[in-house]
This record gives sequence, C-alpha cells and structure tokens, in this order.
Amino acid sequence: MKVLLVLCLAIAACVGVLVSIRVGQGDAKSLEVITRSLHARATTYVQIDNGKKGRSAGDIFTFTHSLTEHGSRVGRDQGYCLRILSGTSECTMTSFLGDGRIMVVGSFDDAGVNHLAITGGTGVYAHARGSVTVHRAGFFQLDLIYALSLG
Repeated sequence: MKVLLVLCLAIAACVGVLVSIRVGQGDAKSLEVITRSLHARATTYVQIDNGKKGRSAGDIFTFTHSLTEHGSRVGRDQGYCLRILSGTSECTMTSFLGDGRIMVVGSFDDAGVNHLAITGGTGVYAHARGSVTVHRAGFFQLDLIYALSLG
C-alpha cells in the first residue's frame, strides 16, 4: 500500500513538472514584444467647453486620425478625452488596423511624451497588452509607438 502511494505521488509530481514546463513555454512566447511605429494625422477634432470658459476641468474633446506606417496608410483611430486638470486629460482610443483593433487608455499630458496602456483589442490583437508612447510631431500630428505582446 505504501509503495502504491509513493508511486502515485511520484507520477503526480512528474505530471506537475511537465505541466509547469508546458505553461512556461507558452508564457515565453506570449511575452514576445512587437513594435509598430505609426504616424497619426488628425482628420477631425471637436472640443466641448464645459465648466469655465476655455480649457478647464470637465472639457471633452473627440478626435480621429489617419494612421500611416512607412508612408502607407494602414488604418485610422478615434477616441475622446476628458480634461481633468489644466494640461491633463484621461483618454480612450481605438486604433483600427487591417488585422484588428487595439484599445488604448490613459492619462495624456499636453506637454511632453505620454505613455498609455494597451488594454486589449480584436483580431490578432484580441489578447494584446503593452503600451503606446505618444510624441507630438507637428500641428495636429502625433507619432505613436506601439509596444505590445499578443499573448
């Protein structure tokens, strides 16, 4: 009886090791980071002035951009931001690309570089996680660097 119990425990331990190795291999593949550098040119921008006149807490603005990669159009994005403080907004955006959509959210500071979170998507981006770095690239233009894993 003791020999059978020891044998069962040994088999269970081996199965546990094999399962953890298999899961570990899946995790390593899913952590592969893909980088896409897109240029965004505004196609619409609408600001709704709430609260105090001028840029102030409560203002909402919506936007759309045409997205290009290496000079070729690859899609578009659309989103909105809610002004929280002078110079800072909370934003939500969806990028529509040929192979799926990428959802992005986060704080946006009017000055400097911004880092927003990729929270998921559709198509090949269904399980996407990562971040988008946003640089100003001219009047109503942005450079967006997507760093994401698809796992």
